[in-house]
Amino acid sequence: MRKILLYIVVLTINHMMAQENKNSLKDTIMFEKFDFNLWNTRYKDFEKDPKYGDYYKLKDGSSFRPFYGGKGYIFYDVIPPLPAYYHYFYDYYENGNLKAYGKYAGMQVVKIGVWHYFDENGKETQVNEEAKLGKWTFNAILEVLHKDGVIDLYTGKNRDRNKLYIEFRNNNREVAVIVFKERIDILIDTYYEYIFNCKTGKYTRKEYERYNENAMDMPTLPPLKNSKKNKRKRKNSISISVIS
Repeated sequence: MRKILLYIVVLTINHMMAQENKNSLKDTIMFEKFDFNLWNTRYKDFEKDPKYGDYYKLKDGSSFRPFYGGKGYIFYDVIPPLPAYYHYFYDYYENGNLKAYGKYAGMQVVKIGVWHYFDENGKETQVNEEAKLGKWTFNAILEVLHKDGVIDLYTGKNRDRNKLYIEFRNNNREVAVIVFKERIDILIDTYYEYIFNCKTGKYTRKEYERYNENAMDMPTLPPLKNSKKNKRKRKNSISISVIS
């Protein structure tokens, strides 16, 4: 009797696992190849993600955006669930075969980690794109931001596009990170601008004010006293006075 019960339990578990795998197929994209059938049916079996507009939800909490713009412009953009501060990008040839894939920092286009590139025959080349950061790594930059409290590596605080912006500057010799601090008025935010020097391994941080999305339709608003532009003007005028 005990053996029979054990056998029934094993069968039940196997059935549940098989059913779970079967159900998960509905919410899984095989990003190794662009699926034109799903594109043609407009991903009808996938739920839209209201937070990210043209993105669809995956079972693991990720969201993906498909794009098919014809020859040379076919991709999937995949945003992992919180607290990840990066997103995946999959680029394809016209026949749907992979051309390249890898990770971008934040929600922008600074490549991090190892990227995988494929020729039209499928031959792979790997490139450590993060080497461009020089004496910095993306994780080290995140640790600085986390320590300062402007992001949170455990919750994903401030990871959205309108709160965190990352780009190369000065011919790739610097990485600029613009990160939201707080909303001080219905129209005004404060933010930090970090500059990470790829050559020296040092960084600076400055605080500025900017108009937020609520002011987009108000082009005649006066310049902010503590905007980046005005702070630079004051600094330059002080320098000229000292020289005189």
